[in-house]
Amino acid sequence: MNFFSAIRSAFDSLQFLISTVWNIEKKTSLPRRFSEIIKCDTSDFKQKYDLPMPLISSYQKYKDFFDKCKQIRDGIHHLSIDTKAVFCLEDGFALQKSSFLNEPITKYFDIWAPEKMKENDLVSILALYAYLNKNFLESTESFSESLKESVSKVSLISSEYKLFLRGPYLNHLVDSEKYLEEQWIPK
Repeated sequence: MNFFSAIRSAFDSLQFLISTVWNIEKKTSLPRRFSEIIKCDTSDFKQKYDLPMPLISSYQKYKDFFDKCKQIRDGIHHLSIDTKAVFCLEDGFALQKSSFLNEPITKYFDIWAPEKMKENDLVSILALYAYLNKNFLESTESFSESLKESVSKVSLISSEYKLFLRGPYLNHLVDSEKYLEEQWIPK
């Protein structure tokens, strides 16, 4: 599950960007790693770093999600915890939620509705990926908006530019909500 390493790295990249902007704008250094900044409480955010409430709210909102992903990532990399079995079903890949295998990932996330579970407590990996993608993308949007509210506005380069993203997997990002809702590939 290298995906958890990618999420951890992406949060660190996001924090590096925020700390760089904050240093330029407010001349105050923020920790460069996401895991360091979320150790702070509200008073530290305000007193030590002079952060406004929109940024503090974003950190607090995504702290739990980041911590869960980090714990799984650290378990995989440092404790050799791994997924014991991945089941290949007709309508997608699955993990066993409650079993003697003690699946480390399913104990951290409770995203599978009971009616979406298969026999023997099998849960969709597609739903897990959709949930992780959706939450990370929402966090980048939240931090982007709160950073925009927290720093002075710069003049636009142009009002004519448009940004288009292109890639072979972008349709899956667009469909994340559907994957999370349906959880299994239709037959």
